[in-house]
Amino acid sequence: MSIISRVERFHELIKSYSKEQINRIGTYELDPTIIQNHLIRGKWNCLHFNATPKLSGTELIRIVPWKKSDEWYVGSSTPYYETTNDYPTMLTYLQEHSMRMVIEKKSWFDSYRNNWSEVLDAKLPIYQLFGGSDNLKKLYDYVHDDSLWDAPNIDDQELFFRRKKLSLLLDNSHSNNYLWRFIENMQKGSFLPETPQIELDMHEERVLSAISARAYLSFTDYDFERLEELYMQAVLFAHGFGAEGDDLWVNPRACETAGEVFNPIDFLLDEDEENSEKIKNMPEYHIALAIKEQNESYNGVAHFEVAAQMDDLYNEPRKAWKYLESAGYWAGKNLAASQAIILEAAIHLCNRHGWEEAEEVLHFNKRIMNG
Repeated sequence: MSIISRVERFHELIKSYSKEQINRIGTYELDPTIIQNHLIRGKWNCLHFNATPKLSGTELIRIVPWKKSDEWYVGSSTPYYETTNDYPTMLTYLQEHSMRMVIEKKSWFDSYRNNWSEVLDAKLPIYQLFGGSDNLKKLYDYVHDDSLWDAPNIDDQELFFRRKKLSLLLDNSHSNNYLWRFIENMQKGSFLPETPQIELDMHEERVLSAISARAYLSFTDYDFERLEELYMQAVLFAHGFGAEGDDLWVNPRACETAGEVFNPIDFLLDEDEENSEKIKNMPEYHIALAIKEQNESYNGVAHFEVAAQMDDLYNEPRKAWKYLESAGYWAGKNLAASQAIILEAAIHLCNRHGWEEAEEVLHFNKRIMNG
């Protein structure tokens, strides 16, 4: 069953649920006009599957074209803000979303525990629809863990520990382990990270934005040659994926694109410093120059141009996709009329590289965007 068919089946299930079931598991039917509003603001790179009660928000599956659809990331969005990367897969989302509530608030723990049969009846069909093969055992174990709420309240340190433990329980990948080590190091105010040498997967935006931000906050402690490459990281991740600007250790997967792009680029292109040939010869340097010049009015055109270069000249289709995502984000802010052109380029890229599942979802989104 295709990812679109599974989402459509998900919507059919929701329509059959009572209001009590919907409120209990936090699942809501999605208005197509809300999806359309997200798409024209550059969020065509996601399959929107669930409504959120605030600010016309959606929960979504982020397209990662070179991965199978059951390995695409899951997050949430509102039309005017960044899109979060919250969960590595849909199956993880269907467990961790509820488990987070259980570990963070005793009221949710009590509600799930006292009504476990009803919770299971509502959640299990959706879990199985997306490939779950057990009876939500990990969620069951947390809900029935008497030691979880021995004390009526928990402090921030305990909350951090619980989030880390839960995250690694459900996603023990190399990149997720790297993220949590990175977070702990970043809590040391003097720590200046190196550029990562591993695939960061869904954590790329979070880590690279944090590195570039830490670099500009450290400009008095290190020479420009040491910091230049770290400033440049602000250009190398897909813009538009973040959240409310929460601190790294409060919400490890949240960042704010605008705030953590403009400042490092200002420092990178400081008129009193000379960029190295290595940096100036990077195709992405063109993006940095455009953002520096246009600032808040930047419209994504430079990202679009570099995306074409990445595919046609450098045989880097994954980077091409990333920069098309960025072009869509900035066009959504300042050049909405170009959104259809960017989406068409993304469809062409997927077709050219045999990314069939991604291409199918993009065509689906195109139909919605065109009304």
